[in-house]
Amino acid sequence: MPSQTHPVPRSGVNAAIALANPGVEWIWRLALLNLLWIGLTLAGGVIFGLFPATGAVYVVMRSWFVHPETRDQSLIRAMTAAWREGFWRVNALGWALTVVGALLAYGLWLSIGNPGLAGSVAFYGIVIVAAMFCAMLIHLPFVAAHLEAGGIRLIRAAWMLALAQPFATLALAALFVGLSYIQAAVPALLLFASLSPLALVTTILDLRTFAGAVQRTDQ
Repeated sequence: MPSQTHPVPRSGVNAAIALANPGVEWIWRLALLNLLWIGLTLAGGVIFGLFPATGAVYVVMRSWFVHPETRDQSLIRAMTAAWREGFWRVNALGWALTVVGALLAYGLWLSIGNPGLAGSVAFYGIVIVAAMFCAMLIHLPFVAAHLEAGGIRLIRAAWMLALAQPFATLALAALFVGLSYIQAAVPALLLFASLSPLALVTTILDLRTFAGAVQRTDQ
C-alpha cells in the first residue's frame, strides 16, 4: 500500500499568523529567514559564515515552493542543516568568485588610471565582463540550491539563466539596488529585509524558467 503523507503540524505562532492573514505569514517568514541568515553569518565569523548562510536561504526558499509542506517545519532546523551541509562546498565556490571579482575590480581601477586608446579599450572590455559576472551572480545562489553539480557547471547554468531571462535579470539587479537605497535610509530594515526579499523574487522567477525549460524538453 502506498504510504500516506501527513501534514506537518504548525507551531502555535505560525498557526496564529496563518489564521490572521496569509500575507502577514509571509512577512513573518521572510523576516525570520533574514534574521537567521544574519545569525548564521555571524556564527561562521562572517568570513566563513556569509556564503553558506546565503546558500541556506536559497535552499529553504526553494524548498518552500517545490515542497510547500516544508513551510510548516522548523525554519531554524532547516536553515542550520542547509548551512552545515553546504559549508565547505559553498565557501570554496564563494571565495573563488570573490577572488575573480577582486581581480575584475583591480583591472577596472588600472584601466581608469591608464589614459589613451589602450586604457579605454581595457576599461570597456572589463565593464562588459563585470556586467556578465554580476548577471551570473544574481542567479547563482538559486542555481546552487536547485542543481547538484560542480562549480563550473553551476556557473554555466547561472549564466544561461541570465541569458534566458535578461529582463528578469535587470529587474533583480534593480531590486537589489533599490533595496540597498532603502536599507541605507532605514538601517533597521537590514535585520528583517536585506536578503530574503531578493531571494523570494529570484526563486519565483528562476523556478518558472526551469519549469518552462522542462516543458519544452518534454514536448
